[in-house]
Amino acid sequence: MLTDHSKTYRLNDVRNIAHIMRLKSILRTLGARARGKVTTYADYGCSNGFITSQVAQRLGIPKVSGFDHSDNVVFGAHLHPEISFQRLDLNVVHADLGEYDLVTCFETLEHVGNIESAIENVCRSRSPEGCVLITVPIEIGWIGFVKYVVKRFLFRYDLPLQCTDRQYAAALLKGERISRFRPPAPGYGTHFGFDYRDVDEILARKANVRFESWNTGTSRFYFIGGA
Repeated sequence: MLTDHSKTYRLNDVRNIAHIMRLKSILRTLGARARGKVTTYADYGCSNGFITSQVAQRLGIPKVSGFDHSDNVVFGAHLHPEISFQRLDLNVVHADLGEYDLVTCFETLEHVGNIESAIENVCRSRSPEGCVLITVPIEIGWIGFVKYVVKRFLFRYDLPLQCTDRQYAAALLKGERISRFRPPAPGYGTHFGFDYRDVDEILARKANVRFESWNTGTSRFYFIGGA
């Protein structure tokens, strides 16, 4: 099913405020850290290329590639012919992705079953002097608890995890790992069970990666600079 994710950033809906603010933070961060030194750009989890095109325009990047596992790459190719779209499964480590001056992955890792493989793909695509920007949603702590209550009981989302609502809520309030409740799967339909501390640990284990991380709004940012 094709999804126009650009509506998340354009429609006047209270649920979109966090997305709109995150996009502003993304563009501000890249404008400050990557301007003037980017000629090639790869975006993983690009969907139909809305944010990809926003970043490319902001930085004036001439060569842009977008990777996504869904049919949205076909939709995106019609919307943004200036972007080279390719279908890609981040759950599998790929050896021939190429190298890029800028690599991004926005709000995608939470949907991937094998987060370590996904991060490996993203990191190995960075050129020696290139940079990477990753964002993931904050689904733990009080922010995670509020999100859980709103999504579960106001918007009536399913809880596709190996736990009860009581167990999940208790884990959030106690600061426990919620990723243990996720069943093995190639992807996830919701953000429930995603714990950004898993990403922290995976990046920390990579000997050739130096990264900065910070929280902005309801998202966590990771920036990997040049060598």
